Amino acid sequence: MENTNIDLRLFLLNNLIDVDNLQNIYKLFLLFFCLLFTFLAFSPLLANRLHKIKIPRFILSDIFFVISIIAFVAAARWPGLLPPELNPDESQMIAGAIKLCKDPVFWRSVDGTTSGPLNYYPLVLFSLLGIKIEYAAVRIVGLILIMISLTCSYYALRQLYDSIIVRLAFMPLVASVAFMIRSDYVHYSSEHVSIAILSVSLLIFCKLYSRGLKNNKILILLLGFSLGLVPFAKPQAVPIAFAISLAFLHFLYTSKRDKFISNFLLFTLAAILFTSFITIYVFVFSIQDVFWISYIEQNIYWATIKGNYFEKMLNLFKMLINSKDLSILFIVTIISLIGFAALLINKYYSTSMKRNKLKLDIFFYYGLFFLVSAIYSVMQPGNAFRHYLLLLVMPSGFLVGVIAGEFYKYLKSRESPININRFAAAFLILITMICLIQIFDSMFRTNKYIKSRKLYIDNYIHPVSREILKYASPGQSIVVWGWKPRLYVETGTIASTRDFTCQWQIDSRHKNNSLYINRFINDLFKSSPILFIDAAGPDTFVHFFVSKYQNGRVSSLKDHPKIYDLVSNCYRVVSEIDGIKIYINNNQHR
Repeated sequence: MENTNIDLRLFLLNNLIDVDNLQNIYKLFLLFFCLLFTFLAFSPLLANRLHKIKIPRFILSDIFFVISIIAFVAAARWPGLLPPELNPDESQMIAGAIKLCKDPVFWRSVDGTTSGPLNYYPLVLFSLLGIKIEYAAVRIVGLILIMISLTCSYYALRQLYDSIIVRLAFMPLVASVAFMIRSDYVHYSSEHVSIAILSVSLLIFCKLYSRGLKNNKILILLLGFSLGLVPFAKPQAVPIAFAISLAFLHFLYTSKRDKFISNFLLFTLAAILFTSFITIYVFVFSIQDVFWISYIEQNIYWATIKGNYFEKMLNLFKMLINSKDLSILFIVTIISLIGFAALLINKYYSTSMKRNKLKLDIFFYYGLFFLVSAIYSVMQPGNAFRHYLLLLVMPSGFLVGVIAGEFYKYLKSRESPININRFAAAFLILITMICLIQIFDSMFRTNKYIKSRKLYIDNYIHPVSREILKYASPGQSIVVWGWKPRLYVETGTIASTRDFTCQWQIDSRHKNNSLYINRFINDLFKSSPILFIDAAGPDTFVHFFVSKYQNGRVSSLKDHPKIYDLVSNCYRVVSEIDGIKIYINNNQHR
């Protein structure tokens, strides 16, 4: 079935390979949508200042502005659909989605390690639509989720503040997201679903806040349910969901204490609804042991494996320093915090400020709390995986919007001793200059993915994958011993075991090593794959990862007699490429 589906990436490469001046065409369209977005960001301010010029209402509408954001981000990031594997995690999720098309029971057919089922199931939809599950397709899912996150974050801020300031404050976030071209931010990652869920939750929270809890029952249910989804997408993002939950409960308690208990129960019941469903699901399919060991214990393991907090903070600092694509957003966040802190400090020394007390909206503290919880989520595992920084993007952009909104509200009031026109001008110049630096730096840079499109199509299938296809067809079952899920993706074959990385089997120091080995053997016996691929040689990725990030000891195939004997008795070597051995089942014709 898989080989008859449309291959989006191959389709794009075949149709773009001979397009002359594609770099210039890309930059031209990008410039157009960038200017459109910038104009619409400034349009409420222009309408407010230039009373003689009548600006059409649709230009000032939030929907039109959101459409411009989506068009700008799509125009900037579509070249990211062209490259092959950018991260083994991406290939692992694709291989898992392919397996779920055959056996849809997660944890029985797929072990997502620390990644939950909600990161996998959306990818299955492509197969139902007749589209091959591959790199371009899943990156479209990632882009859609990012656009949902941006849309919800914008509307969340609009529940709190005027469009004049929200649009301007939103520019650094959009510019940073649009020009993220580093592979860590381009590939479909386990953060995307969680970010979208958290952004939806934040929008619901802000809507409840702006309504003053009027007509709130359905929204409270939706908020609780959405936050309850996070543990089954990316458990690492749970601290952010917990922060939103605590902030919401604080809001419930301080706004309507007489209805706090009933609203609290409603919220809690909604939050545990999906967990209850998963619990029933796990027991119905008798996978409770696998669920607990492979998901709960492994997430706890990853959260506690690394050293002390000083080392973790140092890792976070290194990631922030090296994250060039996100540096503008983080710089704006720091500048906003410093500027706001200066205003608060000045409050205690200025006579006029003491007389006219600065009243902060509670969402300033909520926004700060959300960002701190996101920093903790990124820092806690202690690993310098740059895609973790995606968890900081929306909280940073939201806090910048809140700070700008609070500044604007106060300076607009009669109590402000500061000249609002001067501040507005200074703020506009700062935001505009920072965004222009980001935009022009990206605009004049050659897009590496467009530049390499000929290389991508010439090497569309890895030599090992090409060799595998001599002995197995798409849709047939094979197994890869090691960490090479790319082989499943490129060949369209189905993993015969639920493990796509074998990192826990190969790590002989891991406490559940024997359990993972026995499970691997049981899956092999049940499926009897046509090919066994040994991709765990000394120079492979799995050796590097287990020794560096798991603090483990790498074992070879011969160190596991049960597996080695099974392979020796039931399979024979037919090929070896780049240190990767291909074994074929003896039951197959020579």
